[in-house]
Amino acid sequence: MSSLRAVVVIDYQNIHLTGHGLFACSRYSPPHEALVDPLHFANQLISARNRAQRPGMAHAVLSHVRVYRGQPSPEHDPKPYARNQAQQARWERDRRVTVHLRPLKYRYERDSSGRPLVDVNGKRVVEGKDEKGVDVLCALAVVREALQIELLDGALLVNPPPGGPHQRLSSRLWHALDVAAPVGFEVLEGIGMRTAPGRILIPDLTIVTNPGSEKAVWDPADVAMVVEISSPSRIVNDRAIKPELYAWAKIPHYLRIELGDAGPAATAYRLADGDYAPAGDRVKPGQLLRLGEPFAAHLDLARLARAVHPGH
Repeated sequence: MSSLRAVVVIDYQNIHLTGHGLFACSRYSPPHEALVDPLHFANQLISARNRAQRPGMAHAVLSHVRVYRGQPSPEHDPKPYARNQAQQARWERDRRVTVHLRPLKYRYERDSSGRPLVDVNGKRVVEGKDEKGVDVLCALAVVREALQIELLDGALLVNPPPGGPHQRLSSRLWHALDVAAPVGFEVLEGIGMRTAPGRILIPDLTIVTNPGSEKAVWDPADVAMVVEISSPSRIVNDRAIKPELYAWAKIPHYLRIELGDAGPAATAYRLADGDYAPAGDRVKPGQLLRLGEPFAAHLDLARLARAVHPGH
């Protein structure tokens, strides 16, 4: 019997504060001194699940851990911000872990005219802060991991959940593009995009030009590039159907990453006269992909190949 692929989605603030108050050894110490290691937590969770299965039932194997948490402001909370950055770097040393940080929403004290108050250093005076939207992101991640549903001319297309190599590559690629993205861009995973009435597509990655937006479905006018990771089960969609729909919606740039035994290959396209034309030569496994648009990014496909094949 084959094993079940398992992805653990963590709302870190809830897990962290619950654990902090649950045990006597931690409840009286500062919360930042009592951390939960996401990978260890996920492994324990999967182990407990497998031990509870009846004989003959399939066991789950951990494929990925997706952590969602608030990100303090480096301006207002430099020490918590630095801790969060260091924790993210440490946890993501294991390629199965991806940490998604969402900036906290800060509230500022205001004068009688409604203008923010500033201190002697000219900084706005913080009244409070809240973690917003993380629960929604977790819920969307759970649904996205279970299945992908796209709307094409009024018909629902249910795609099988992507496998481990696809998911690992998607996470590594998201991180690489997110690091390279300048101000004015944001890289998002698995969002819905309405390309026309009755058509909602879900690219693997989408680069948008309105960072911080909380839209449920994006408009093509807000999209600079879509990225699709093609595998044999999705080759018709990714090579024929979806590029035509993206071009029809006037998405300026399209990047296709293809999985293969030798590692991922890539081809970048630019919209020209209503169709996509290659923006350069096809990048073979082991070669460096150099993007110039919508922003400069150098993607090491060899490193991504190692992420697709852990231990190689």
